[in-house]
Amino acid sequence: MVVRLTTLVFIAAQAWMSARTVPFCLEDQSRWRASDLAQYKQLLISAASSYGWQLEESCRSASPVWITILPESFSADLHVLGATRAEGGRILPEVYLFRFPIRRMLLSDLPFFEIRAMVLVTLHELRHFLEQRCQHDPTGGFSAVFTPAQLFAWSSHIQ
Repeated sequence: MVVRLTTLVFIAAQAWMSARTVPFCLEDQSRWRASDLAQYKQLLISAASSYGWQLEESCRSASPVWITILPESFSADLHVLGATRAEGGRILPEVYLFRFPIRRMLLSDLPFFEIRAMVLVTLHELRHFLEQRCQHDPTGGFSAVFTPAQLFAWSSHIQ
């Protein structure tokens, strides 16, 4: 009984220690409606927990991840939905989301899908930074390219 209890305490401690608190600061340059932006933040925080990340909005933190929502991509490639920056071989705590390319890919102006698609792209970009990972998976939510059908389908499952 003592061994079983000790094992359970150890497992709970490991789970608690592996949960990573990630402060973030959000800047919306796309002029999203306040209610949609609030829903985006709430859904982002909730969805991040499935990765073991505990997101908390805190611009005053010593080292937050800066999430910037821009209307358009700063890349020449019009299909880019999000980006991070690297310097000296390290991915910086900067996440950029490109709202209108995401909307164009969805072929929908419905906030339900747009908010979820923005969360999906944010999680993808956060993963680059938090895992310090430049490479993509060949398929799935961490692939280099989303088709409109994938973005639409995957984003509708985010809760």
